[in-house]
Amino acid sequence: ALAVRKTEKAAITADGLLKSMEKKYAEGNESMKPTRDSYVGVIHAYGNSGAESSYIHANEVFQRMITQHSNGNEGVKPDVSAYHALIRACSRASMNTSSPEQQRQ
Repeated sequence: ALAVRKTEKAAITADGLLKSMEKKYAEGNESMKPTRDSYVGVIHAYGNSGAESSYIHANEVFQRMITQHSNGNEGVKPDVSAYHALIRACSRASMNTSSPEQQRQ
């Protein structure tokens, strides 16, 4: 639900929930094990946020996803949907940024 809201606050909230899951999983709580969908949802949330820095945050989430997979969480192996979400977030961010000329107008 947070992934479809088009606000930066929703993206930050979703990322906070994911970070909480990561922490609890690292502490040994298997029921909090993040999934690929968890990461893709947060990446989509940043892509939908409209914030100029959304691509940076989306990439940070993607990098955490890769780290989780490298640490043995097979359920978060990046797939086409993860790469698509990241590319889309970068694309949307580039559409939301304005050039210096546009900012002066």
